[in-house]
Amino acid sequence: RVLDMISSVINRTEQQPEIDKQAKEITELYYSSMAFYRTGQLTKAREGFIKILKSSLIPDSMAKTIRGYISDIDNSLTKNEMTKEPKQ
Repeated sequence: RVLDMISSVINRTEQQPEIDKQAKEITELYYSSMAFYRTGQLTKAREGFIKILKSSLIPDSMAKTIRGYISDIDNSLTKNEMTKEPKQ
């Protein structure tokens, strides 16, 4: 389903095989990033989500959702860092 969403955004050109390859890579990165996100591997998930956004190969609605994931991750990482700081 994600591959279909990404493919629907990309214009068909003579470079189609390369674009199809990029779309597949972004789709795989999306699924692996979601797996990292769900299992609490937030730094790895964030890195993947950032690469996906930078690809410009995803629909706006999906980009908005991914930005929400990144925001959640940033909030969680910030909260974790605050609890690790030594109290004086």
